[in-house]
Amino acid sequence: MNNLVIAYTLDETSLYKFQTLFTNSLASGILVRFISGKRNFARQWELRKSYLLDPENNNIAAPVGLSWHNYGMAVDLIPVDEAGNDNQNYTLLSQIGKIANKIGLTWGGDFKDYNHFEDSAGKNIYDFRKSQYGWQQYQALEDNLKAGTQVIEKKKELIMQA
Repeated sequence: MNNLVIAYTLDETSLYKFQTLFTNSLASGILVRFISGKRNFARQWELRKSYLLDPENNNIAAPVGLSWHNYGMAVDLIPVDEAGNDNQNYTLLSQIGKIANKIGLTWGGDFKDYNHFEDSAGKNIYDFRKSQYGWQQYQALEDNLKAGTQVIEKKKELIMQA
């Protein structure tokens, strides 16, 4: 997905901050490419499910309705080199994180999601989610998935003990 398509999906106030992040990063000599912007609940559930089933090999993913991506107030980005190739570089991401903090954005590196940047705009995500519809069905799916995973883990323990 290109930067323009992702920008089109973002909350208008957040878009301004992310444009500033892009411009200020570029002024610091860091070119970035947006990977992800707004996500619907179904896409968030797919990412969350992958994370719950295999947290070692999947990126952190918040529960449905508890990601600022769900409201167009978060982006994932990656630094790129002059040829446009991805450059997953912690030092560069940390520099972008400092730029983000100066303009009122939160860098996901503070919670080990290094490519993530969000604009909570001073809102609490739990309070914000209360005004939204549709996330409840995914909470039930997550609860069922966790319960099923716990049953499988318990069966594995019993087999190992036998």
